[in-house]
Amino acid sequence: MTISDFFAQVSELISTKTDLFWVAVTSAIVSASVSYVLKKRETRHQAEVSYEYEQRKKLREVIGRYHGRLLSAANSMNHRLWNLYTNCEKDWLNPHGQYNESGYYFLS
Repeated sequence: MTISDFFAQVSELISTKTDLFWVAVTSAIVSASVSYVLKKRETRHQAEVSYEYEQRKKLREVIGRYHGRLLSAANSMNHRLWNLYTNCEKDWLNPHGQYNESGYYFLS
């Protein structure tokens, strides 16, 4: 089969009076276009989901790294505040004008 025979057959196929050929061509074009658009959207969605998963994973790592120290600091602050509330009548926060020699709670 030569190139001229191929073009002759294509020319004959195109000039044939059938609507089925154009329906098939149109269907193939529409199908390819829809498939391309949906695949592109799916790929973008997959990338977004993957990025969000990685960001959440990194955030969990950071939270886990500081969780123990933060809990310890909050517990210490809780004890300090309860101690201060319990002993508020001892006037620990009033330096009485002696700012250099004031108590621990005033300085801290």
